[in-house]
Parts: sequence; structure tokens; C-alpha cells
Amino acid sequence: MKRVYQSADPARIALVRALLDEAGMTTALLNTGMGGIVGEMPATLALPEVWVADEHEAAALRLIEQFENEPPEGEPIADPWVCPTCGEQQDGQFTRCWKCGPFEVPPDEEVLRMELDPRHDPQACCDNCGYHLWGLTERRCPECGEDF
Repeated sequence: MKRVYQSADPARIALVRALLDEAGMTTALLNTGMGGIVGEMPATLALPEVWVADEHEAAALRLIEQFENEPPEGEPIADPWVCPTCGEQQDGQFTRCWKCGPFEVPPDEEVLRMELDPRHDPQACCDNCGYHLWGLTERRCPECGEDF
């Protein structure tokens, strides 16, 4: 048996083991319960390890290298969007507003409409009086009464 992977992260150990098992390699986990002895011996000797049969070592190392170096497959992350409830800018990977929570990503044309709405721009001001429009619930300036 040969050690092919070592990590302090139990999730990564489980992912690597599953990857190798899926490829038809018999795996063994060692040191999975050794965290309590860190301090009595070097931490690197107590980290969980994934081992494979000698004949699978080269193939296992290739799979692990691909696992660690390739970006995850799937759909690309969406474009950033603005929450219409609180006006907070959201990164594309979020489907709900991180600040106020309940709002879900609208269809693309709704996002475009929100981006053009000055109520969702923290720097937007009324053209007539200069009142800040961000976060207003109506499309009317409360200072001068002008519609926008």
C-alpha cells in the first residue's frame, strides 16, 4: 500500500477517497482519529491519510492532481445583481439577498430594470434638489415631490 493523500481537512479526505473508490481503486484511511495526539507528536504524523494498492499509485496521484488543479465543472457564475428590497449589490453566485434574505434573483429583464432604477443605486440623487434616492419605496422624491 502507498500513501497518496494527506490533509487536515476531513471533507477533502472524504472527497479524495470517494474519487478513488469511484475509479475502482481500493482505498484505506489511516490516522482518522489521531487529532488528539497532536502536540505529543508532530502534526504531520497525525493527519488523516488515503492509501491505495501499490499498482494504483500512479493513477491515483494523477486523479488527485486533476481534482486539486481543475476548476469545478458546471454553469458559470451569474452576473452580479441588485436586491430590489434593500438595494444591496449581490455577487452572482448568490440567489438570495445576503442582507435582507427573502428576495430571490429575478429574471434577467427584471435585473436590468432594477439596475436602471435610481432607488437601487446608493449614489443616485434627485436631479431637481439633490436628495438621495437610494432605498425609497416610491418613484417620487420626498424632498421636492418630483417623479423620477
